[in-house]
Amino acid sequence: MRSIPIVTAEQMRLLERAAMTSVSSLDLMERAGEAVAGAALELITIGPVAAICGKGNNGGDALVALRLLKQRGADTTAFLIAAPIDLSDDATIQLERAQCAGVEIRQGIGPLSDYCLIIDGLLGTGARGSLASVYAEAVRAVNQSGKPVIAVDLPSGLDADTGASLGEIVRADITVALGLPKSGLYLQNGPSHCGRALIADIGLAAPTQDERIASVVLDASDLWPLHSPDAHKGHRGRVCVFGGSASMPGAPALSGISALRSGAGLVTLFVPSETRSVTAAYYPELMTKSLEDPFDANTDAAIIGPGLGESDKARAFARSLIEAISAPKAIDADGLNALAEKPPIDLMSNAVLTPHPGEAARLLKKTVEQIQSDRMQAAKELARAFNAVVVLKGACTLVAQGDELFAIPVSEPALATAGSGDVLAGLIGGLLAQGLSPLNAAIAGAWHHAKIGQNLAKTPGFGFTADDLSRALIGGPKKAQVQ
Repeated sequence: MRSIPIVTAEQMRLLERAAMTSVSSLDLMERAGEAVAGAALELITIGPVAAICGKGNNGGDALVALRLLKQRGADTTAFLIAAPIDLSDDATIQLERAQCAGVEIRQGIGPLSDYCLIIDGLLGTGARGSLASVYAEAVRAVNQSGKPVIAVDLPSGLDADTGASLGEIVRADITVALGLPKSGLYLQNGPSHCGRALIADIGLAAPTQDERIASVVLDASDLWPLHSPDAHKGHRGRVCVFGGSASMPGAPALSGISALRSGAGLVTLFVPSETRSVTAAYYPELMTKSLEDPFDANTDAAIIGPGLGESDKARAFARSLIEAISAPKAIDADGLNALAEKPPIDLMSNAVLTPHPGEAARLLKKTVEQIQSDRMQAAKELARAFNAVVVLKGACTLVAQGDELFAIPVSEPALATAGSGDVLAGLIGGLLAQGLSPLNAAIAGAWHHAKIGQNLAKTPGFGFTADDLSRALIGGPKKAQVQ
């Protein structure tokens, strides 16, 4: 797995300070501006480039980018949202260099409609509190321009640590995260405002493992299980799925077929007797039994909850399964609702919980707003409360175990479709059956699910269904990497 640490604003300041024992702050700014200019070349069409520059280092980074673009033949303009006398020392030097290179310098915000690209260098990680009116006006001008936007390090108006809004937030198409990504990019307003996040190496050391608050997963394809050439279906893992009801007979079938498509060898669905014939008709590859039938004690993994229903009987049944089955298990949907009713069960680090924010709120006895205001803390709190791996679904899904936390850097609204969670539960359950640890199964499953959804969303049309998503699992991690 390839991952990179996520840092807070304070951690970033400490890392920069440590780097400056061997490299100057101006050199770091040059590296940052070069990365921004490189990203700008992806978006430049025909026309001039503008940068909105604040008084701090983000403004200096933007001035470097404009100078480099000017040297490549682009017409460039810097709009200074601060008096030159108020610029930081490094930004002042970069202003002089930009002027010498022929970058046009204007004071204050101006019309942006004539530019083909805008670089947001207004505010950085130090911004706190509500935006001053001059900055809010500049953010609005950028957003109303209708032009592609590149944000330097993070979109202006976004709290670097929490993703909260400082009043107005720039909507970026690309955010060039300098050195390491800041936690705010993955929380609250971050996913909807940062666009595509590019992480630029500017020569900073990474924080130690103990200092990391989280890591962002760049590629989880190498977590996928490998099988011997002579493996048969029994070697590839047996999965039991417990779910289904009169109103949701297809949910366990979606989980089951997704487990098979993850590479599992055998899947049996345990469903209500009255809906068994309906569920069995979905996919001939799946075996079906009634919920009352005994389950295989030698199963390699269980999936509990898809479409099981919210009756008292269903919840009691789900809780009894969770307590009785010793095999690794993925607990989703109505299985989670059963867990929320009573004090937490110690799941012995052998289960993966897959709540959406509403289910997480019920499990922690909090409001959805409280969960969403600090998703990282909520995911860790759930993992500790149940001694389990937690996949907190949403824009930038989070995977937690103990104090370890991983972010899946995908925010794809097309995944918000009925049955998408059943596919994810099946995918994770299938990976558990093939021998992956709960943490690795959760990371690999969440990453693959998100990337497949992201790729499907690029297909012309109005959207896709959970069945489309499950079918797209065929091809494994190589399919997920296709962009």
